[in-house]
Amino acid sequence: MYVHRHVCVHAYSIFACLALFLFGQVKSDLVKEVAYTRRKQHQASLQYYCTLNALQYRKRVAMLEPMLGYTQAQVLSSCGSTNSVRPHYLSVFKFSI
Repeated sequence: MYVHRHVCVHAYSIFACLALFLFGQVKSDLVKEVAYTRRKQHQASLQYYCTLNALQYRKRVAMLEPMLGYTQAQVLSSCGSTNSVRPHYLSVFKFSI
């Protein structure tokens, strides 16, 4: 009976070792899958914020352009010139935005 028990214990330890090895493989696969999912989520969130920033920039420019055009027209009309002579500071201001 002792031999039978020893064989059972030995068989159990082999099964336990195999189970631990398979669990390690599954755990390794899960860790890789979680890392891949996190990278994909991070990339999607970066793309979302990049698109949001571009949209906010377009809205800001769409609001600023008419005001800059109006201001430029007021300055040019107060200088007494039409479109032929433009003060240097307006072109610098326009390109600095």
